[in-house]
Formats: sequence, structure tokens, C-alpha cells
Amino acid sequence: MTLDFPGQSYPNGALYQWRITVPEGERARLTFTTFDLVPDVCGDFVQIYDGHKAGSSLVGRFCGGSVPKPVESSGNTMVVRFKSDNSLTSKGFQATYTKSSLPPVAIPTTTTAPATTSTKTPTPPTTSGTHCGHILPPLVVSASNTISVTFQSDSRLTDRGFSAE
Repeated sequence: MTLDFPGQSYPNGALYQWRITVPEGERARLTFTTFDLVPDVCGDFVQIYDGHKAGSSLVGRFCGGSVPKPVESSGNTMVVRFKSDNSLTSKGFQATYTKSSLPPVAIPTTTTAPATTSTKTPTPPTTSGTHCGHILPPLVVSASNTISVTFQSDSRLTDRGFSAE
């Protein structure tokens, strides 16, 4: 889900990435419940990758204002990447994920004014995973006033490093 959804529009120049993992032997199913990106030539888009490793297949690229159909992985992981250009912004998107053995998520439909409430799927505390390269990891929020980050380098190459707030 884009940050501050649905209260504020997402920022220009955003790059967010989320790794979805379900138990081994299951497939991940991502269901968009709302979708509102700037439609101009798809400068703002969501990409879904089947797996989390380098070279994973792109299974979908979505932009505009139509809610995409659910996307299912072939294994137990998928990566969702959101990118916005530096021009217009919009409200963003909201999605939920489940393992494929569960019933599909029901997308509410309305014939009157859209609902103003939203639900967020709680995530149990886990590690955020391994992140490397130039792609920003997903936002990590601690339930307390501490968080642990471990940095490991093989000392083959050097670069500017990272910063966190």
C-alpha cells in the first residue's frame, strides 16, 4: 500500500518495494482493493514479480485508475514494486495478500459514495530480509523505540552506503 493512503497522495519520485512471503508449498495471491495512480503514459506504476530473486519474471505492470485483477505467484514469494515519476501524483493503491489455499479476498463494491474506512492487514514482527543494490527496501516501522539493523559487506566493492531515519 502506498504510504499515507488514502489520506494523502503519494510523493513524486517514490520507489517502494515489498517482498511477500507465504509458507512453503503455498502460492502468494495479491488482491488490489483500490487503485488510483496517475494515468498519463504510465509514469507511475506498480510492478509484480514472480519471486524475490534477481531475474524473477515480471508478471504484471499496472497504472491508471482501474483495479487490476488478482495476481498469483508460482511459488511462495512475490515482489511488489511501486514507482512514481516526478510529475503528477494521485491517491495510490491498497492491496491485501493471502496464500492461495485461502478463499479469494472479497473486493467491496458500492453503488453509493465510497467507504471512508480502510483495513490494514497486521504483520507479525519478523525480519525485513536481505536488501542490497540500489533498490530501496520497504518501509520498516518498529512497534517500540528500538530497531536493529545489521550491515554486512564482503569488501569487494564500495559505494555510498545507506542512511535511515
